[in-house]
Amino acid sequence: MAGRMWAIELPFTKPMSLNHRMHYMVRAKLVAEVREGAREVIELAEVPPMDHVRVWVEYSPRDKRRRDPINIIPTLKACEDAMVDCGVTPDDTPDYVESVMPKILPKNEDRRGFLWLVIEEA
Repeated sequence: MAGRMWAIELPFTKPMSLNHRMHYMVRAKLVAEVREGAREVIELAEVPPMDHVRVWVEYSPRDKRRRDPINIIPTLKACEDAMVDCGVTPDDTPDYVESVMPKILPKNEDRRGFLWLVIEEA
């Protein structure tokens, strides 16, 4: 049975993707930026420490192009690391975190993408 839930808007307009081919140093910088941005909004949302959570990312793109949800996994991973940084979970292993496949939502009308991190007490 699910417990409390937080849907936290992330400060990015598009997710990192498995399809992005980039130099490892460029990728490392991007991962660090996503992790830090996620940490900031998780702290602002005052998500408390929990024994076990279910977590996923939801993306509402700015257009109707086809997208594959599994490509958003790097964004989810950076957010899970940020949850550990904040003390929401002691680690991001399956003992504490159940990672759920990211969700692609319908196009929004604001002409920019939106990303949410959803954390559910499990």
